[in-house]
Amino acid sequence: MKDNPFKFGTVVDGVHFTDREEEIAFISSHLRSENHLIMISPRRFGKTSLIRKILKESDRKHIYLDLQIVLSEEDFASQLLRRVYRISPLLHATACIHGMGDDQALGLQCRHSGSSS
Repeated sequence: MKDNPFKFGTVVDGVHFTDREEEIAFISSHLRSENHLIMISPRRFGKTSLIRKILKESDRKHIYLDLQIVLSEEDFASQLLRRVYRISPLLHATACIHGMGDDQALGLQCRHSGSSS
């Protein structure tokens, strides 16, 4: 009996990622046009693997957030903001300058240089 060449239940890449050239071309073209993209399909059809492969091969900034691990609206906001600051440190610095970024609930901290007397 032959081994099943497909891997299920996890994000795949490399030899386990096969036969998606048409989808890769369509989605890559769509992302280059700077439009939004919504993908809908049943669970376990390879959406995450497909998007991760395309983004890995592009230079487009992106945020990946697994909504299955989000516990509440506050947790969603916190995780999303943390990821935004990760790809855009200037945004975090601007928030700190304006007194908006030192929020313990988000697990973020502004670093101030020097001290005022």
